[in-house]
Amino acid sequence: MNTRAMTVPTAPRESPLLALPTELLVQIFQSAPSFRAVTNLAASSKQLYDIWRQYLTPIYNEVSRSCIPNKSALLSMLADLGKISLDTHPLTLDHIACIVRESRRSDALIKGYTLMHPHLLNDPQTPASLSPPEERRLVRGMYQLIGLLSLDKRTRDKRVKEMDLKTLFLLSDFTCVIDPYFITMDSDFNGDPDLRAILEEDSVSIRLLQRDLRARRNKVFEQMYGRRYRPVACTPFESGGRHAWWCDCQQKTFKDMLTGRVFGEKGAAGVPKVRDDLWYDSAEE
Repeated sequence: MNTRAMTVPTAPRESPLLALPTELLVQIFQSAPSFRAVTNLAASSKQLYDIWRQYLTPIYNEVSRSCIPNKSALLSMLADLGKISLDTHPLTLDHIACIVRESRRSDALIKGYTLMHPHLLNDPQTPASLSPPEERRLVRGMYQLIGLLSLDKRTRDKRVKEMDLKTLFLLSDFTCVIDPYFITMDSDFNGDPDLRAILEEDSVSIRLLQRDLRARRNKVFEQMYGRRYRPVACTPFESGGRHAWWCDCQQKTFKDMLTGRVFGEKGAAGVPKVRDDLWYDSAEE
């Protein structure tokens, strides 16, 4: 993934692509492997530059599918931080440049996790080396938590109450991989700047959010299945603590528990009570 900062191209010269119809030229832009490739192509001629500017939004929308992982979570976080507006239509060059620039923080979040991992508590256990799906889950979860931490208490509580059960489970576990002391006090740690700033101002905020997420998770779970959330009772127990639900090794067990399949209860006509609608695969996985 290449998400280095976009440079605004200048445009002279002629290009052999000019004989192609505009619709095909737009498709060529949309098939570019990176935003830098898009701007390099736009810089090759005045006509291509003009097409790039005219069709900026559809070109961005298509290229961002592959170049910006967890795009929707990133946009929501940037809106919560006040860095962009989700109501900007059509998109401006500054708006797109901000999104591309901010998307690079995913690398910092993954690196930060790797550096922090030896300092994490053993409950829940987490992998030292992340798979690509685990990286995407981690980054998406961190985006969501940073956004939540930037909100005022009233707005944050409302957001938490609107979350589905799967999100509540995942975010509850992701709060365990945020160590305020390590993030704010270790001079060698270069993690997410917004997360650092939030925790420097209020180091307790992540634990208060963790409490609220867990309380809401437990309440929704009990309302859904008529039993308290006790993972040891319905999932394999592992010495030193269970693995977090976002880990690859827990996905099958997580799905069985979240949908109620693990309880083996029967409804009308002996049909198992299973809530498959509670499980979904993110578009980024």
